[in-house]
Amino acid sequence: MERRFGMRGQVDMPVIQYVDGYPHECRVIDISSRGLVLQRSKKLALRPPRFTYWIELPLEGTARRIHVVARPVWTAGRFQAMRYVEVNEADRLEIAELLDRVHRRGALLH
Repeated sequence: MERRFGMRGQVDMPVIQYVDGYPHECRVIDISSRGLVLQRSKKLALRPPRFTYWIELPLEGTARRIHVVARPVWTAGRFQAMRYVEVNEADRLEIAELLDRVHRRGALLH
């Protein structure tokens, strides 16, 4: 059963997923105001999943970064869906604005 709430946008953007204090470069391929789907690095995909992760998303055209704490929802090979468990309101608004920019560029929203 699929349980999605709100709009999701297909993107291809860099993200840093921290594990045990070490950064791992990954890609966000799908994002919403409630979570995201990552394509993890090969090295990270081999590690056992953790309960939560610290994630940092750089914002295009600025030095500012979005920071969230997220928990895994599902994992399939290198792909991992994450739900935000902690994100401040300013960062949540930045994600909503990102979705708006994705929509204006004509990218697929679902």
